[in-house]
Amino acid sequence: MRFWALLLVSLCFFVFVLLVSCAVPPGGVEMPISMEEAIDIVEDEVLSNLPGDLNFVCLKLDGALQKGTVIKEALESLTPPQRSGISSNGLTLQEPAYFFLLDKAPYSYFLHEMEYILVYGDESVSTHTAYSWPSINGETPSHLLMDYRDVPSDYIIDSNFDFAPVQYATLVVNVPWLAPEQEGFIIVQGLMEGERCYEDAVRTYLNAISVFRAYIGNGVVLFDGLVQNDAKKVLEKVDDFVDDGATVITIFIIAHGGVNTVRLGGQTFTAQQFRDKFQEYSNVRFNLILGSCHSGSFVDYMNDLDNVAVMSACSRDEGATTDVDWWESIQDYNPPDTGSEWTSSLLEAVAHIISNEDLYANTEDLAYIYNIPTICAILWLATDGALGNLPGYGLNNNLDLTNRVGHTTPRSYFPWGNVIW
Repeated sequence: MRFWALLLVSLCFFVFVLLVSCAVPPGGVEMPISMEEAIDIVEDEVLSNLPGDLNFVCLKLDGALQKGTVIKEALESLTPPQRSGISSNGLTLQEPAYFFLLDKAPYSYFLHEMEYILVYGDESVSTHTAYSWPSINGETPSHLLMDYRDVPSDYIIDSNFDFAPVQYATLVVNVPWLAPEQEGFIIVQGLMEGERCYEDAVRTYLNAISVFRAYIGNGVVLFDGLVQNDAKKVLEKVDDFVDDGATVITIFIIAHGGVNTVRLGGQTFTAQQFRDKFQEYSNVRFNLILGSCHSGSFVDYMNDLDNVAVMSACSRDEGATTDVDWWESIQDYNPPDTGSEWTSSLLEAVAHIISNEDLYANTEDLAYIYNIPTICAILWLATDGALGNLPGYGLNNNLDLTNRVGHTTPRSYFPWGNVIW
């Protein structure tokens, strides 16, 4: 008798556990509709209305979010080109909901447009325009921070993103015969570990270190790399270099950014801050290279300064991209390139010029004609060469695939030539 009683109790417990596990999804919130039904709603009411030529990825979470959950933009301190959908206080859920993230520019750094999609128990939907990945109750689910090529497929509900793996091969340059004049280089990687695109930014930074260290050779040059938290010291480093006698300073930055803003080590810097610093040292030449989204706004902001050259990955209304080797059916001319698409193209053009003694000599002649430092002339030519517009130097292929397909428009300003592209 005791055996049958124990068996009955065990059976009841098993049924109870089974019922609870069916009623409460992995997210821990019971919902009147299933995740599968919510996905169908997103596909029917949101994804089906996207433009046919839009690249996108849409991801889900493990389960529903509970009432009271606060959803914010992770990069809320950056000023986007326009804003709607998410207040500075974030979204606070008034009822449980399934959350979906629609990324409308999967290759891009930030800021760029995304949609936070909420599906409620009554099958209603709300969409909220955002410009960075979400922070949910102060944290971001790990799969929302991954390169989309590495996200487990069961988190992706739909996409037309090209998941072909990219190739990585850090650019190695050997030019022992170079010995440039005294100058300064500040290489900045502004992303914090745990931010989207971090790994691509690190590869971009290492690529820049490799190329510019090769350029300085055995010359007496001020050189420093600033990563993560130290990226906030970039303007202080300018002061240090000037104090040490630098008369030309090249600043290379890979970071997230907005219009007239760039995020370095979790802190927002404005174009005005950089402009003020450059004007403070009017007798110093500056080269500012920006691989951030909306970086063309810095070109617009500084194109009346006569001691500053500015090079940007894109226009003020565009997003800079990570490494891209295929865009639909079009292949990159240099698939082994490393780091963000435009910066890798620019750096490869620089490496091409400094690796050839004849080309370097021609560039020195150009620098003499325009009365500018050699590095300024190199970067001036490389901006054209990166886009395949320098056939006389053997640079006749556009290495920036995102520019080839019309996704980005690199911009630059060089005061000595009175040229703006």
